[in-house]
Amino acid sequence: NMNYQIAPFDYINRDTAMRGVLKSVMITAIDENYALMYKYYGSGANFSSSIYPSNTASYNQLATNTGNFYFYYPINASNTLAQFTNRFANNDLFHSPSEICSLWLYPSRQPSASSPTNNMLPLNDGSGAPVVYTNGNELIKQWWYNNPGTFRKGITGDNLRERPYAYLYPRLTTKSNTYQIHYRVQTLKQTPTAHSSDWKTWIDPGAGGVTDKILGESRGSAVIERYIDPSDPALPDFATNVTTTAITGTTMDTYYRFRIFNAKQFTP
Repeated sequence: NMNYQIAPFDYINRDTAMRGVLKSVMITAIDENYALMYKYYGSGANFSSSIYPSNTASYNQLATNTGNFYFYYPINASNTLAQFTNRFANNDLFHSPSEICSLWLYPSRQPSASSPTNNMLPLNDGSGAPVVYTNGNELIKQWWYNNPGTFRKGITGDNLRERPYAYLYPRLTTKSNTYQIHYRVQTLKQTPTAHSSDWKTWIDPGAGGVTDKILGESRGSAVIERYIDPSDPALPDFATNVTTTAITGTTMDTYYRFRIFNAKQFTP
């Protein structure tokens, strides 16, 4: 769920699932510096050019030196999700999973045999500065578009730029339908002798003296699923409720049903 922040408990960070999705996706970006060897099939011979003098090794050699991921970068989850945090901080949320396509995916360093945890660190750009999140995404834009002829990623095809989003989009949602709820329910009773005049106040039993009372308590958890029954005869054709200017009729929320399963009682 892209809307992983829990309101009003914003101190609880629930981004584990988002990090898991991002971990399975790679960013493809090819520097213009390596245009002549990007499709080069040589396995051992050097490849040099007066136009691109830095190309002094074959693609296979470069790949071997960087864990076989030379043009492929893991996604840095912390910097990518900083865009989510910024949106939540501005009292906004994601309305559709397709909004992932409007966000930048920040690269991490490529893992290698000697440093397999490099993918936890932000990538350094051509000047050695880390590509980290800034409000406005200036650094990631510079990584993609600055330094034409060398570090600019101009020969990266549109299909390669879009591929990470094609992997992410079907795995995301902005509105979960299944919840595990933990509850603690108490039956309370106010004691008349504890309230001379003000009945709006609860006098905790632990306060000592004459107090109100807890008559019973139940603790447990249950999984609740929200769903829509497609065989419901009252379910309208929602496509007819949409005009060019507004949505008419009842919304889909009206037809939600709920079912409870996997209910458990906690009895320590």
